[in-house]
Amino acid sequence: MGTLNLGTMNFGDDVFVNARPDIVRIAARLRDRRLVPECEVYDAGMLDTLRWLLEKAILAPPYHVQFVLGVPGGMAASERNLRFLVEGLPAPTHWSVAGVGRFQLPMAELALRLGGHVRVGLEDNLYAAKGVLARGSDELVSLAVTLATRAGREPASPDEARRILGVA
Repeated sequence: MGTLNLGTMNFGDDVFVNARPDIVRIAARLRDRRLVPECEVYDAGMLDTLRWLLEKAILAPPYHVQFVLGVPGGMAASERNLRFLVEGLPAPTHWSVAGVGRFQLPMAELALRLGGHVRVGLEDNLYAAKGVLARGSDELVSLAVTLATRAGREPASPDEARRILGVA
């Protein structure tokens, strides 16, 4: 897999630049290398870019949409926003959500309820609970497994995850 950020945005006090020509070039490189794009969406307009890429056949399945919510300058990590984004996905699309910082586990729980997948790890969040540093990503994965079980979802095995993501 390879990351394909779908637009430019304010990212805290910085600007996260992803101009359309760069997005097209990166999508083509991913396709040429037979890598599955992880299409990162931080804001609603980035779904329009996804649809445009699909319409122009610059991007084709398999691909995975990764919503990243809670970044200052992007969409807030809220149920309302996640539901809105999921409703705007082209069908069929596998998706997951990363809530940045304290939003990681609540967004993971919500994604499981809404039929999506989850992403957890130290890249997005350092804490296992308020004020408690995670020992590592494995602890955050264990918490996600607990959330999946609570939501009535069976965690995917590594082989199943590869199949879902189209990298098997």
